[in-house]
Amino acid sequence: MTVTIRDVSRKSGYSVATVSRVINDSDLVTEETKIKVRQVIKELGFVPNNTARGLSTRKSNTIGMIVPNISNPFFGELIKGAEEAAGKNGFNIIILNSSYDNNKTIKDIMILKSRNVDGIIMSSADFNENIYSSLVDNDIPFVLTGPISSKHDINYVSVDNFEGAKKATEHLINLGHKRIGYIAGDYASYLNKLRLEGYKEALKNNNISIKNDLIFEENISDNIIKFLKMKSENRPTALFAFNDYMALEYMEKLEEKGIRIPEDLAVVGFDNIKMSSYYLIGLTTVDNRQEEFGEKSFELLLNLIKGKNQNTQQIITKPNLIIRRTCGEKL
Repeated sequence: MTVTIRDVSRKSGYSVATVSRVINDSDLVTEETKIKVRQVIKELGFVPNNTARGLSTRKSNTIGMIVPNISNPFFGELIKGAEEAAGKNGFNIIILNSSYDNNKTIKDIMILKSRNVDGIIMSSADFNENIYSSLVDNDIPFVLTGPISSKHDINYVSVDNFEGAKKATEHLINLGHKRIGYIAGDYASYLNKLRLEGYKEALKNNNISIKNDLIFEENISDNIIKFLKMKSENRPTALFAFNDYMALEYMEKLEEKGIRIPEDLAVVGFDNIKMSSYYLIGLTTVDNRQEEFGEKSFELLLNLIKGKNQNTQQIITKPNLIIRRTCGEKL
């Protein structure tokens, strides 16, 4: 059975990052720690991967970026921010699209490893234990965009999703809405969990009961039918969507059925993709500052590559609500 860097980490009691620094003879590690870790390496017969070691000794000035859906404008703007920051620092980016397929994500990691990238930026939507193992076993520095619930210490950059969802829902409440629906994302995802909790917290704080029939899960066609079949007195008067992409889809489908936005139904999204600001759309939304996300993700990864960060960092930014036409405030 092949001994991995994680085996050395477990037996020595030091983090994977520290073991990696010992392997690469980093000045950030004390001699005492180096002696202890090297003893465990010897005992286990661990042979460091030469390609992985090359990440710190023979830099390629190239990073990988794996996104789950490159056609989603959110990820396009995220890539733009990372690319601009990388270019300013003399780095190139290889971009791969995972299509929300975990097996493909692992293959993408191996492709990037074969290209000797210095590190990887990837979405938390693509992340799970197998992917963590693939990154750690190959000693690849990585940063996630978006929050993650994990037993491991993970470097990531994210907006405060709970607070953003709470702000969006509170805004609709302040406009007089009591029946506010939530258009959910992937129901199993941690990101959806945070936004759903923020939505529920705003309702709870304003003594508005949470109605499960006002929470619309992923299938848009079924949900449009469900919405239209509701009696007018039971229909939501406002919708808060998991993201702008979903908000725009619902707006298009409902307007085709004669539902006027915002006269009949107020809509608020999340992300503030560029399209949401177009004059004929004017989507009220929570600003996720994707380009800034991309920049901060690259900066955090660059510090990892250079060995500057010994402690795990979670950078969480404050959300802003951008008020436009679809919430009805400006009518």
